[in-house]
Amino acid sequence: MKSSWLLCCYSFLAILNTSRNFIVIAADGCKEMDFKVTLQGKTLANHVFKTVRATNDAHCESQCFLDDRCISYGFGTSASGENYRCELSDSDHFMHPDDIVDRPGVIYRSAQNTCTCKGKQYCKYDFITNTGLCLCYPGFTGTNCDININECSSIPCQNSGSCVDKVNGYECKCLAGTSGVNCETNFDDCSPNPCRNLGSCSDKINDFECSCILGFGGKTCNLGLIDRSYYSADMYRWDTIYYLKPLCGKKRQSMKILVKNF
Repeated sequence: MKSSWLLCCYSFLAILNTSRNFIVIAADGCKEMDFKVTLQGKTLANHVFKTVRATNDAHCESQCFLDDRCISYGFGTSASGENYRCELSDSDHFMHPDDIVDRPGVIYRSAQNTCTCKGKQYCKYDFITNTGLCLCYPGFTGTNCDININECSSIPCQNSGSCVDKVNGYECKCLAGTSGVNCETNFDDCSPNPCRNLGSCSDKINDFECSCILGFGGKTCNLGLIDRSYYSADMYRWDTIYYLKPLCGKKRQSMKILVKNF
């Protein structure tokens, strides 16, 4: 069933007759939409910019008319099974024939227009001047809108995270020990302090580094150092010895050494 809508801006008078021709009469600035194409059990996928509840097909059609972005609409059961859903689209089956899909319980209608946008474009149509402008969908650029904008070019992922470009967005793959949208959170591997025997801890990405005091070594300063060999610190204790005579005329010197526990 064909239906037409006419809206003239400023002071106006609205008339809706039995043939569903909606006419708004005014001085100038008329917007007219002629919904010539009707497809039962079909809908347009990938171009819906707004979904509202409508009481019937005429109500949905009026929603499309009142939104300047709308070129076609589908009314009926949504993809999730909800009834009385009105899906407004910024494209139609002429520009994107591959996006017409079957959906029982839905009626699809499109307004007559002269848009020739293809691919990753949508049409901003002026139903007052009957002219259309092809614009790129978000995330695309170029003369034909066929270039995917690389959102990873700004290097948004922190802490050595890797970036995966998506359409109009990106996803950060975080290394172990980090999290967040941009991998901005680095877990504190020094809490609690893993360094033993008074060692100080420096946090790394999914790791830590201990700075050991003299006489200790190992990943967590858990090894005592004797003659450049590592031994378990639990087997040794610190003790104090003194040199038998002063060194270089100085007072008697002392030093700490590790002695084995018996």
